Amino acid sequence: MTDEKEKVKVSQRFFWLANTIFHQVVTVTVAFIAYVFVKNYDVSSRAFIHFFVTTFAYIPLMAEGFILFNESNTWSLQVKRSLKGWVHGALLTISLICVSIGIGVEIHYKNKSIHPVHFKSNHGKLGFISWILCFCLALTGIITLYSSKLKIIIRPVTLKSIHLCLGLACFAIGVGSLILGLNYSHFRVTHNELLVTKTLISIITIWSSLGAIMSLFNNLKSMFT
Repeated sequence: MTDEKEKVKVSQRFFWLANTIFHQVVTVTVAFIAYVFVKNYDVSSRAFIHFFVTTFAYIPLMAEGFILFNESNTWSLQVKRSLKGWVHGALLTISLICVSIGIGVEIHYKNKSIHPVHFKSNHGKLGFISWILCFCLALTGIITLYSSKLKIIIRPVTLKSIHLCLGLACFAIGVGSLILGLNYSHFRVTHNELLVTKTLISIITIWSSLGAIMSLFNNLKSMFT
């Protein structure tokens, strides 16, 4: 019995440490990406605004929004779940605004050409899909707040599962678009800068999604058992 408790303690400490390191990695990543963008672009240019705000929408805003409900997330351990919900909503709302600004700037720029073409590349298509999913995510998030009042129509666990599915899809597709965008020739960075950026973004995406994936698994398990 003692050994079992000790194992739980060691495991819990590992996740506390891992999540603490995660936040440090997020900070370093945001600082590094900001450095790369400022170094290579005029901060008032269309390219800078598009790259910066759309990247910022997913890393750190959406990533932190996902890990907020993780039971091993050190900075939110003592925060009430209701307050976590409001912080989560605020982070994703700002994320949606950032994505909208980034896409809006790009559309405005392309509309100045004689034959404007929108969302033609895989980067653009994935970004557009993620943008639409952001709106759906916001809508289901609002509905989920009233899940207890809607339980006659639909089970709260079902609503939460839909919200989680949309969130994971929005995040994964958005990051996919971001990675593809980094490959463009007009993203003027060195090979090492590009490699470091992609590696850090991948680590953050995977780790921040694990808690949401486990929650979704538990929800689906309770729905079908």
